[in-house]
Amino acid sequence: MSEPGTPSPFLTLITNPRLYFETRREQPRWMLLTLVLAAITGALSSLTLRYMMQSPSYLAYVHTLTKAQAARVASQAASVTPISAFAGVFVAVTLSAVFLWLIARIFSLAIEYRRVVFIMASATVISVLGTLFDTIMTFLTGRYQTNFLSISTLTGGTGRFGGIESALGLFLIGSLIIQTIGLAVFTRMSVRRSVWPVLVAYLLPPILSMIFYKPTP
Repeated sequence: MSEPGTPSPFLTLITNPRLYFETRREQPRWMLLTLVLAAITGALSSLTLRYMMQSPSYLAYVHTLTKAQAARVASQAASVTPISAFAGVFVAVTLSAVFLWLIARIFSLAIEYRRVVFIMASATVISVLGTLFDTIMTFLTGRYQTNFLSISTLTGGTGRFGGIESALGLFLIGSLIIQTIGLAVFTRMSVRRSVWPVLVAYLLPPILSMIFYKPTP
């Protein structure tokens, strides 16, 4: 909790991320932050999915599918619950931290894992703000979409770049900036040097997916 008269940690993260990480360099408490973000994401995901499945556009879409396709879509939708979304955020934060920690080591940046996972949890704050924005836009437009401010949405992309353009948008860029500044603060390295592990950790999975993934007919 922040003291009276001091900015909230979330506001500091957005307005002055370097100060946010400097003041938490010795005690990066990531567990509570991750649990809170996971709970918020679980609630938002359940809310938007329930709305989406009752929308006329979704019902019209289901009628265009074969029975097998409709069953697959229904199964996928049923798998998204508050608990699964909660677990998904927690697993994503901890595993992405492992990946970034390994990449940072390759770039000769010495940093403890607990600090990397705190960086990823803090960056997830921006992602949750994106989820909140998507939820609001879903209710305002009546159209369900997971990233309203992505390059794919704004340009009408087809997803031929391994899904990078589907995810790359305002909130994702903000998350990458937070990761870069956090890594720079905790390793006492420059932002210019810290940005490379962050970019590699983000770009490598979709690149590998683009190389090895074969869509099912």
